Amino acid sequence: MLAWNELGHALTAGHLDPDSPDDPARRPNTSRMLFLDPHCRELYADWERKARAVVGYLRIAVGRYPRTRCSRR
Repeated sequence: MLAWNELGHALTAGHLDPDSPDDPARRPNTSRMLFLDPHCRELYADWERKARAVVGYLRIAVGRYPRTRCSRR
């Protein structure tokens, strides 16, 4: 995902604060949502496959930028 906008918000996080697309600091983390938000699980017919893919993407990102610190909310 490259950007967060109102349409994406309505599709994946319509149950969350609708003003969050306007404030980057309050935008949901889609990887975190996939694992912690029950609504998000319902969006995928094969959730386990999607979860494995997301974990793979996160591992690639960490491997590519090993010295980058992650920010926590």
